[in-house]
Amino acid sequence: MKATGDVSKNRKMWAQVKQTAQERLAGLGGKLLDSPHDYEIARWTNPELTLIFYPHRTSANNYHCRVRAGFCSNRETLRKAILALAENTCTFQFPAEREWHNEAVMASIKQDRRCIG
Repeated sequence: MKATGDVSKNRKMWAQVKQTAQERLAGLGGKLLDSPHDYEIARWTNPELTLIFYPHRTSANNYHCRVRAGFCSNRETLRKAILALAENTCTFQFPAEREWHNEAVMASIKQDRRCIG
């Protein structure tokens, strides 16, 4: 996603990312809300977990969405959220939970290959 200026304030630019996150996390019983902070895209909360979605600029000046756990009382719920968000896409990145994120992306790739082949 190429952009200029402060993209964290450009809510329109992140609308599709938020829609995708809401759809993928629907089974975990939380809700996605716009963040009051300019440096965040949105926050997803349920009683066991809060996920914070924020923009990240790469060295090529492209933007993608990173996600981190703001509150987590159940690591299994976090793992399920990572698996749900990684399904068929690399849109969401979890730098702090890289191992689970990589596992989820690889599982998604294997699933795609089974559907194609």
